[in-house]
Amino acid sequence: MNGKRTYYYVYMLMFSLFLAACNGSGEGGSSAGSSSTGSLTLALMDETNEYQFQPSGAVSQASYSHTNSSSQNTLSYTETYSTEFTSTSNTTSEPTLDLEADTFLVQGIGPNGESFDIEANSRGAQVIDGLVVGSWQITVIAKDKNGVEFARGQQSVRVQPSETVTSIVELTMEEGNGTLDFEVLWPKDIALSPNSSIGIKDSEGNDVPVLSVEQLEFDDNYWLLKSKLDSSIESGYYSLVFTVHDGSQGNENAHLATGFAETIRIVANEVTTVRKTLEGVKGIGSIDINVELDVKDSLPIEIIKPESYPKAFTFDSATEFTIDANVPSTDSAYGKIIKSWYINGYLVGIGPTFTFDAATSPLPSTYNGKYISGNYRLDVVAFTLTGDRSGSASYDFEVTGSQIALNNAGSLKGRVYYTTGNSYINDYTLTLTGSEGVSNIYDAQSLGARDSGEFNLENIPSGDYTLTITRDGYFPYSKAITIDSSRVYNAEVIRLAYGYVNTVSGTSGGTFISGIDWNNRQATFEFPEDAFELEDGTEYTGSVRVRHTSVTPSDSSFLDTFPGGFTGITTGIDGEPEEVDIISFGVVAATLTTADNRKVVLRNGKKATVSIAVANPETAPATIPLWHLNEEGNWVEEGEAVLIDGKYVGEVSHFSWWNFDYPCGVTDSGRCPWIRADFNVVDTQGNPAPYANIILKGEGNFGFGKSVVTDHLGRITTKLPFSPTATREQWESISYLISAEQNQPNLDAGEILRSEPTSMQFFLDHTEGVAGYGKPYSRTLVLDGSQAYLTVQAQVDRQWRGVEHNGAAVKVRQPENDAANAEVDIKVSNLGEQELTVSDISVVDTDGIPATNWEVSPTSLTGLGFYAHQNFTVTYSGQNWAQEKAKVVLESNDAGGEFHIPLVTVDRSTLFVQDTLEFDTLNTYDGQMGYCLEVIDPYADPYADGNREETPCIHSTWSERYPVFTGTKTRAYFAFDLSTIPQGAVITSAKLVHNSWNYADANIFLGDQSETLTVEDVASRFASPCKTGNDDCLLAVIPARVNGGSSPEGELNQNGLNALNNAVLNGSVLKLLAMNDDLDSFDWNSSLYLDQLKLEVEFAH
Repeated sequence: MNGKRTYYYVYMLMFSLFLAACNGSGEGGSSAGSSSTGSLTLALMDETNEYQFQPSGAVSQASYSHTNSSSQNTLSYTETYSTEFTSTSNTTSEPTLDLEADTFLVQGIGPNGESFDIEANSRGAQVIDGLVVGSWQITVIAKDKNGVEFARGQQSVRVQPSETVTSIVELTMEEGNGTLDFEVLWPKDIALSPNSSIGIKDSEGNDVPVLSVEQLEFDDNYWLLKSKLDSSIESGYYSLVFTVHDGSQGNENAHLATGFAETIRIVANEVTTVRKTLEGVKGIGSIDINVELDVKDSLPIEIIKPESYPKAFTFDSATEFTIDANVPSTDSAYGKIIKSWYINGYLVGIGPTFTFDAATSPLPSTYNGKYISGNYRLDVVAFTLTGDRSGSASYDFEVTGSQIALNNAGSLKGRVYYTTGNSYINDYTLTLTGSEGVSNIYDAQSLGARDSGEFNLENIPSGDYTLTITRDGYFPYSKAITIDSSRVYNAEVIRLAYGYVNTVSGTSGGTFISGIDWNNRQATFEFPEDAFELEDGTEYTGSVRVRHTSVTPSDSSFLDTFPGGFTGITTGIDGEPEEVDIISFGVVAATLTTADNRKVVLRNGKKATVSIAVANPETAPATIPLWHLNEEGNWVEEGEAVLIDGKYVGEVSHFSWWNFDYPCGVTDSGRCPWIRADFNVVDTQGNPAPYANIILKGEGNFGFGKSVVTDHLGRITTKLPFSPTATREQWESISYLISAEQNQPNLDAGEILRSEPTSMQFFLDHTEGVAGYGKPYSRTLVLDGSQAYLTVQAQVDRQWRGVEHNGAAVKVRQPENDAANAEVDIKVSNLGEQELTVSDISVVDTDGIPATNWEVSPTSLTGLGFYAHQNFTVTYSGQNWAQEKAKVVLESNDAGGEFHIPLVTVDRSTLFVQDTLEFDTLNTYDGQMGYCLEVIDPYADPYADGNREETPCIHSTWSERYPVFTGTKTRAYFAFDLSTIPQGAVITSAKLVHNSWNYADANIFLGDQSETLTVEDVASRFASPCKTGNDDCLLAVIPARVNGGSSPEGELNQNGLNALNNAVLNGSVLKLLAMNDDLDSFDWNSSLYLDQLKLEVEFAH
């Protein structure tokens, strides 16, 4: 909770002080001949009953007993009420505590020992005469009908002649700890394997530990869950979420059966009791929750105009509506609350409203992405910005219609190409084999692939299949796939690997090189003597025709040729098969036949040796498992390969596809570092693209790829594995090409919208070391139709990486032969539907004029259809290897216009280029906020005790930022635009340099400020910038600079470097927050004056 700010406003007293001078008029006035006395008008008001000051016909009387050292009076008054606001849908649980004030005891202590006591048994306004001018300390105590005090407050009031001063006394309840007693019943038949969960969060979203949870059989029909909170829980408002899931084998939360969410209130030394009975049916049954709660002092939130929303709609309808909830406009929290929305206890959104769309259910249990027919409950839980008040409300609705008739089928599409080039294959055979072993075989002509190599299959019953593509002379492509109902499975581009043929002796064996890249000896096959026999077991000594192929991540077609996907089956620690993520360093394949095409196999006990070259042996694991591709299209672990002289070498006893892969295990297993990436897919209007398909293809020293589907809001968080043995000094990296497309069931309904591809290059710095995690990186992908999309990749040091417009420079490395020119291959691809034409390719220097010593060939590219690519070569004939810079300019019909590829020369030993940039702070996201001192009584000594109070304030210019803030309550905000740091760079060091005065150390944290700061931001943003300690959150410290001295510099620590890398990779503004040290004084030593701040960044690329 909020520490000392965690209290509860129960009652407020408004005082109007009417002070009469001597001989003041009025029948009740004093006739004393001096100005030493004044009058006090007292009004009592319950904060949660502000309506009492509204006019109404109700009248009540109150009598006061008032004593004063100089006089005694008996007084009376009348008060009026209006109709109380009621909320029929409010669901807040509180202790059974009497918080109704029966009497108020008002006490005053004034100058020279003057005092008074007033006891009021109702609310209203009253004039109290004869108060001595000067400072009075007012104490107000609220008591219940039994005379028990439950709240009190104090306020200093200065009585002056001939003036009216308004003051407010806040009555707060005693701070302390309370507890919760929670019991809930639910029918056994709604969840055969119930998995219940109770979660409690405070107003800042922190989890509250539950002391005990016990699930029991209540009787033959109901389960009972009992839970208690530790008595050390602070008083305050909390949100409580309870769910019951029905589990299945392998998934304990397979179906959300029932649940609810609401506000609970913990009061010091009290027990808050929650008792509920939930009703429903198994699977898609209904939930019937009716709870009547007595709400006092909570937020009176209710659903706005619930009668205007449909109470029922069919699951396949086009129903869409937005629900709003709020407190009455007369409530002090109106417009200042944060709302969380739940359906059956499942969090579905945070925001002012919630929108229902029948087409997309946000729940984990859906029927083809839609709501399951049945009854639902929507809960909204609201907190004030300060977290001191909360409330909840609910709305019930029903989803109707028979879902048995919904077509339980999906679609499959893809294109088939040769290994290299842009030629499609139009005479392949496609086989789709179901889990029951039934195969459906299609030839390319029946699929309409004659003109494009494309296949489109619709109305495929949902389920698991093996997809196989075959063609004579090529190795078959196989992959295990899943067809989901009402979804499209996009196999994308499949490239068939050509089988090269070598002959070896059946008696003496033989060795040969395999692969397209003959000069680099990409792969080898070695067969021992007397190693062969026919399939029927007959010994074979004749010539053996070996059809073979190999592909590594250094090949531009690796990911399209790679069969089986990037998961494999291994044996888990429990001895059972386990599917894990794998990263590949290359694949080989071979088939053995006689001259007359009879199948040949290796004899029992004989093994062949296979090897494959590694692009960067320095960052490759010393040993990795070998995997073979089984008939179902899955990789299965079998054997091991060892890194020897830059190649992985292993032995195999049979032949199919063989994969040199490192198993990263299941996600979060700790075997590999992981990169977390958040993706958001929207259309051109910014609307979410539900269930969009995102394709991620990573190439570096190893290869990895995956396809993920967004949720109903177009969002997905996924994890990408990194090399397990990389070190920061070795600069291991991987480049991902990322694109998105619609995921629709009917391909004939119109075009499939795609996004422009984007590349993201990750270094080990983007994780937190081996088996670690970095902060999530984010990208928004926009589906904007069928266009020509120019995508660029460059091959540097035998590794392909994506190149962004004006991104990190492509290194042109000095060749081993000094007499030779340096060359770099650059691949241009079109991932859009329209044909791409690159009309001109040129090289210019840093001044934009044609560069000497540089040339490209060819100078134009034409006829690039969908997924086609062509290469061009950049040649450098100069001898300046000290980082000479230039850039390639591509002019094309891509909507983005010119595409620039920076170039830089490097010598043989330089791995990365170092650069430095300096940044000034932005004019936006800038300002200082805190709590200033404001004089209460301008006529009194402004520095007297009790004559100054803290009020929220901001300064928008540095010239105003003098020490007017309380020490630790100063927040200075600033931001930097890092867009000139190229994409694909990694930040190595950075520092903040301050060239002006600063009277305290400035601790730097990440900020979350808006572009323009307002006074309203003070309360909502004044929480601590770090909840887990400075070791996790502190980015840098700028030392104080006083009485001369050099400009202080604050080096960014690893947290700071991570934050900078995040901002660069995400393309976002870096927003920072500065706080002073632990001073609490109002003097120069507590001020922050950061008006001349710069950020110096060193980065490598």
